[in-house]
Amino acid sequence: MENIANVAGMGKWAVLLDGNNRPISYDEIVSYGEDGAMVTLERRGLYLKRLIIECDSALSAEETFNEMIMNSEREEAVLEGII
Repeated sequence: MENIANVAGMGKWAVLLDGNNRPISYDEIVSYGEDGAMVTLERRGLYLKRLIIECDSALSAEETFNEMIMNSEREEAVLEGII
């Protein structure tokens, strides 16, 4: 873990995605890997950077997460023929 740059308190947040690009949660970024490929989220742990969407604040992360959830639900409804 010596190659981790600490960024705690800088206000960077992220929306965490699963392998199908669906949102799982949002959390504060506490560190980046030295090579930039990994990100540590405060309550979720270490993830590949390609599985997150970076946001400038907790509010923008929450809004992004909520919008992605609504879009995902809308897509599922269309596929099921509800809409």
